[in-house]
Amino acid sequence: QQQNHAVTDRRFAYFQHTNDLIRNLNFFGSCEVDFYQRIDSQVNNKPVLTNLLLNLRYRASKRLNLNAGYDNRRNIIYYESYKNFIDQLIDDETRQGLRLGANVKIHKTINLGINSSWRFQKSDLNLSKNLNAYLNISRLPGLNAYLSLSANMLQTNYLNSNFYGARLTKPLLHNKCNLESYYRRVDYQYKSFETNIIHQDIGGFDFSWNLTRKLGLYLTWEGTFEQRKPTFNRVNTRLIRRF
Repeated sequence: QQQNHAVTDRRFAYFQHTNDLIRNLNFFGSCEVDFYQRIDSQVNNKPVLTNLLLNLRYRASKRLNLNAGYDNRRNIIYYESYKNFIDQLIDDETRQGLRLGANVKIHKTINLGINSSWRFQKSDLNLSKNLNAYLNISRLPGLNAYLSLSANMLQTNYLNSNFYGARLTKPLLHNKCNLESYYRRVDYQYKSFETNIIHQDIGGFDFSWNLTRKLGLYLTWEGTFEQRKPTFNRVNTRLIRRF
């Protein structure tokens, strides 16, 4: 139960279940049921299913995994978020629909994956299609680093976006420190405006340092670069003490 100024704001229950239905076929499901609504000063305690996620993962072979799912989760509004615009956009527009995906282990250190989602409604007012592909290399020769290449295409009723990115992760000081750098090129095209495609270059790094077994320092910087606009910078620092 969540309260606001000692008054009930939300009352809900969360359920999660996973098991192997048959050999090589795994099921995962989660849902939320709300038990409290207050509309026009009228309180209703009737159970309402507010979130539902179902997923099947099939291990076709040692190298190939397939998955299919149905997502009916509501988008959560965050007044403050560490996500940039493209990450928040993809997260919001790929909920509530069907999902299909495949992961192929090309080599013991190389994985290739493709995921797609399709959100459909009777009114066709909130359609979205998304296709995401990635190539992960867990050990680059000579660098002992992790490399991830990704591409994403999103189509909605009001916006099309494409991005291509690379992320390099390198452990340092016998794995006590971790340095991660990334770059993404993003293109946006709004359908309601007769303007050229908006281009953005997004780059940044994440640094983490385990000072002791229970004390960690984390530093994040990200810059968004766009023509004819000032550079947008985000810096975040955290010091975490575990007990």
